[in-house]
Parts: sequence; C-alpha cells; structure tokens
Amino acid sequence: MIIYNAIAFRRSPSLDTVRVNDLFIEIYLDEDVSVLVGDLLRARGFVAVTTQQAGNLGASDRAQLDYATGQQLTLITHNRADFELLAQEYFLLGAEHSE
Repeated sequence: MIIYNAIAFRRSPSLDTVRVNDLFIEIYLDEDVSVLVGDLLRARGFVAVTTQQAGNLGASDRAQLDYATGQQLTLITHNRADFELLAQEYFLLGAEHSE
C-alpha cells in the first residue's frame, strides 16, 4: 500500500472514476488467474483485462502472450514454466514486448 499511496491519480473522462496514473502497468490476466483479481485491481484504479473479457478463453499460451504484447499489457499468469519458455523465445527472436 505504500507505493499505492505515493502515486498521482487522474480522472477517467468516460468513467468519472479515479484511475492510477500512467506510471503503472496495464494488466492482462491469463485464464488461470481468478477474475476476482481483475475486479480487485480495477477497484484500485488499475487497468486489468481478463482472458474472458478479451474473448481469449481456451487460446494457447502463445496466443495469450501475443494478445498481451499486441495490446501493450503485462501478462500475469500462474503458468510460469511455459511462459518463461515463450519469453525466452521472444528475446531470442528480438520480438517486441510490452514496456
């Protein structure tokens, strides 16, 4: 909570809600992460997109990573081993990734 309290906020013009500023990542939750996590993050002002919201249920790990990368989202998953391999492939190929 210390980091959260130290950041600046902005108002979303369309939602009239307080959102965390652009210094923080926008998140994409893999389908093995509970949608409740997305709800909790959004309640704190973060941008958090679930696999369900993106229409990507059942998509391969590669497709999930490609979606997150294409949308400039940071992927959160419990599937560490498979995504570590995919991340290594991205670096070896020089592929773009979210910042």
